[in-house]
Amino acid sequence: MKNKGFTMVELAVTLVVLVVLMSVSIPIYKSKTNEFKKAEGYALLATIRSAQEKYYAEYGTFLLSGLESGGRRINYGGETITKAEVLGVNAGTNKYYRTFCINTIWPSQGQQGYRFRAEVYNSAVGGLYMDYSLSSGVTIGNV
Repeated sequence: MKNKGFTMVELAVTLVVLVVLMSVSIPIYKSKTNEFKKAEGYALLATIRSAQEKYYAEYGTFLLSGLESGGRRINYGGETITKAEVLGVNAGTNKYYRTFCINTIWPSQGQQGYRFRAEVYNSAVGGLYMDYSLSSGVTIGNV
């Protein structure tokens, strides 16, 4: 007569294999998830850079000094809007990086208005920054 079912040894081996696979795959999954989250932050920084370049082409300077995505409202062309709305950057639709800040980088040799730093932050992943200068280009990193 044949027994139908599994032995305790077979079940134990199966459980050990599953535990090993999970212990390897979970850290990889978390690492990849953080990379995807950071990709959203880098995309937001690229959008800010593009908007700043467009603004610079029109006005000859970058929009600076404490620009925040949810910040104070200013009078712009008769309308009361945020500086973020002037640039046309909306981070509110993002899942992870929903706010940003743009600040002046201290100018060197009279270069005021030609450099800026943009920062985005997410409490689960951390902050990212982008330094942009007309003369030296872009530097991106973690805050």
